[in-house]
Amino acid sequence: MAKEPVAPEAQQTQREWKIVGVVGGGAMGSGIAYEVARNLDARVIVSEPDQLALAHARANVERLVERPAQKGQITRETADAWLARFTWTTALEDFAPA
Repeated sequence: MAKEPVAPEAQQTQREWKIVGVVGGGAMGSGIAYEVARNLDARVIVSEPDQLALAHARANVERLVERPAQKGQITRETADAWLARFTWTTALEDFAPA
């Protein structure tokens, strides 16, 4: 099955994401952050209001990354590369580059 060509106006609206900020790393935020790290070659900044919540968010993302690594769907190097894209913070000021 041949791919349909992308319309020129659609090509012009595509942009390269370099930094993505996610405020809140609960179930939804962790999932979004994981998908960004997995699908884009972009830095991901995840924020929570305190260190305890931030630790939970980090554990959620690490669990999401480890699952395909343990199943042999991705290499250890790929998993480590995805995790290296993350910055964890409690300061919203750290979103300035995003």
